[in-house]
Amino acid sequence: MARPDLPRSIPGFQARFGDEPSCVAYLSACRWPEGFVCPRCQGRQAWPLSTRILWECAACHH
Repeated sequence: MARPDLPRSIPGFQARFGDEPSCVAYLSACRWPEGFVCPRCQGRQAWPLSTRILWECAACHH
């Protein structure tokens, strides 16, 4: 799994990951570099669950 660029300094890290949405976006890009793919049905559309940092497949709700 390829990782997008990581900052190499503390100030760079803090600037890049200064809030939770920035961290979630980075982790999503690491997990699905070409966009979301459901592990169960291979669906390509999903939405984030508001209670946790998880994505729910629009097709099968996994």
